[in-house]
Amino acid sequence: MEPRLRVPRGMLPQLAALASAWLEAGHTPGGVRAHVRRGLPGPKQPIHKPGGLLRYIVSDVPPAPVEEESRRPGPVQPRIAQLRECEGVHTQARLFRPEGDEEFCGECLRGASA
Repeated sequence: MEPRLRVPRGMLPQLAALASAWLEAGHTPGGVRAHVRRGLPGPKQPIHKPGGLLRYIVSDVPPAPVEEESRRPGPVQPRIAQLRECEGVHTQARLFRPEGDEEFCGECLRGASA
């Protein structure tokens, strides 16, 4: 915590509302903290009105940074999304890739026909 940022209690609800706007826009608490730190003057410079400075720093909410996953073109389905659990009797659940509306894996189908 920056000791120069002693804010009057009356400003806390306003600053909390501004900070929550950042979180609602998709920023992380660490991202908001980093943005505030970047906006502070050097460590040797005094801060005369810390509440006003904080209000100024967090008043404009930039768009949240885009994550790498969302930059991929088109929706990406995980490979497991194409699998189905076999309805047959197995010690553990068995996933298989159905060719149609199959409910049983190939092993169960071969066992049923033999």
